[in-house]
Amino acid sequence: MFLELKSSLAGIDAKLDHVTGQLDQIKARVDDHDSRFEVLETRTSEMEDARRGARDHLAQMERILEVIQNKNEDLEARL
Repeated sequence: MFLELKSSLAGIDAKLDHVTGQLDQIKARVDDHDSRFEVLETRTSEMEDARRGARDHLAQMERILEVIQNKNEDLEARL
């Protein structure tokens, strides 16, 4: 009976080791996905910053164009 219990415990230990190994693999995958998600969040933030910068630059260029057009109209009116 003792040998049966010992054998049964050894089988349980082996199964626990197997499950622990699987859990470690799952944790590694989760960590990998977390890292990838952080990279995507960073890139998304960088893209949003670049988009805002481009919009600001476009608005500045539109203001400059408006000033040039106004000066051009003034010059044409003087001629």
